[in-house]
Amino acid sequence: MTPAGDPQPPNGASPTPGTINLVTLVDADLSPGALVRASTMATEAKTLALAEAGVVTRNGSKATGTSTDVTVVGHSGQGVHFDYAGSPTLVGWLVAATAHEAVGRGIAAYTKRKQADKQRESTTATAG
Repeated sequence: MTPAGDPQPPNGASPTPGTINLVTLVDADLSPGALVRASTMATEAKTLALAEAGVVTRNGSKATGTSTDVTVVGHSGQGVHFDYAGSPTLVGWLVAATAHEAVGRGIAAYTKRKQADKQRESTTATAG
């Protein structure tokens, strides 16, 4: 994980993968501006989930995501029309809440898997 502007690893080493891809589909008609703002809401929610989970970079900075993260918001183009999708709107709030929950669950699943891997490695080393 890297915050915006974090330097690349020394000696040309490749960073560890950790991409967070968010795809949100909204069953409504969003203006182009609302689509952009909904994408921003999802990105901000991702960053909040990372901060709440205490995810940090190898340099100890708060992680905001990775250089390969992607956030996409699509819409059906039908139903209620939204010109704006910021935090005070229902659609903005729903996009942010959904992204926050999804990223939080992903971090929890990743952490659980990494802990199980460490325990397995420790058990293997002790048995050998």
